[in-house]
Amino acid sequence: MMGYQLCKAQCTVTISSDETLTGISSAGDWGGPDAATCNNFHNLTPPINFDGDITVDYQNSNDDFAIDVNFNTINGGSFFTTSTGSNNSMTVPSGVTVNIDGDVGDPDNNNIGYVVDGTMNWNGTWNGKNSNGFTGSGGGTGGSFDFNQNPSCPDGDCPSFTGVESCEPSGGEFCTNDVVLPITLGSFSAENVFGSVNLNWTTLTEENFEYFSIERSANGYDFKEIAQVPGAGGDSEELRQYSYSDKNPISGTSYYRLRSNDFDGFMETFNAVTVFVDAGTAFTVYPNPASNYLNFDIVRNLETTPVVTLRDLAGKLKFKGHLETANQITLPVDVTNGIYILELIDADFASQQRIIIQR
Repeated sequence: MMGYQLCKAQCTVTISSDETLTGISSAGDWGGPDAATCNNFHNLTPPINFDGDITVDYQNSNDDFAIDVNFNTINGGSFFTTSTGSNNSMTVPSGVTVNIDGDVGDPDNNNIGYVVDGTMNWNGTWNGKNSNGFTGSGGGTGGSFDFNQNPSCPDGDCPSFTGVESCEPSGGEFCTNDVVLPITLGSFSAENVFGSVNLNWTTLTEENFEYFSIERSANGYDFKEIAQVPGAGGDSEELRQYSYSDKNPISGTSYYRLRSNDFDGFMETFNAVTVFVDAGTAFTVYPNPASNYLNFDIVRNLETTPVVTLRDLAGKLKFKGHLETANQITLPVDVTNGIYILELIDADFASQQRIIIQR
């Protein structure tokens, strides 16, 4: 689990006063069908993966439950909050990250407010009823909101949630001002067209949207912005089409992704697509056969001064150096006649050709 401890259980804790997750004793506070396993929570080192649902049941009023430790629910596990009292709250403090694979809240709960100063991410539906409120300077990403009444930010300090698919009831201040979805992405594709990568995508809706960032990676993890494409302008619920052509793509398999940016600074990053480009024609070299020097005719823009290597067919390095200003290299005198692999290496691509040295 990559360093995560696993608690495989359905856990229920009853709250009758202000409480923290790490403050729940192992002396029977946890209930439910897996109470014994849940009580073992205190023997685990956070962050923790809960393979099951967690329920916090508020018995009184005006109590707060603080999640003061990083944890995840996995395999669809939800985080339920139920209350028989009123004016209770749940807090995610600053510096704490909670990832819920399932749902949050309870469609039948009563007046539970949420204080999010840390990060709260969820994949399902965040449910609420009876004047739920949100406060805090944190935020997160989520699936959807579904509240019986419009939530509010009573202190005027509302968390910033992005990537939310839907927010109900729509039209209220919370859904329209505090959970603004910059776009709904319809499609996104990448295609190699004669050595350039053509990106095409569509949006189904746009609201308060400013521009796209186009990001590229050679390994699928380290992305770098290569361009920005402005939005078409104005809010829209119609299909809009966008495109961009990368004239200097990475050799081999590369990854492209979109990040939407709205005028309020909210961002949403979408899944990457892959494309393969054969950069074998990235340069030509002459004369070939060669004797004392090689000239390079490079057909793509370079981001750095490229490195040139020369290896024999067994892979042994015979020469390595930077390409000179005149796009020429002088061959070492100790390189004998034969067939060699010449490689040109830039910041984000490498291309090879065979050459013959004949002296």
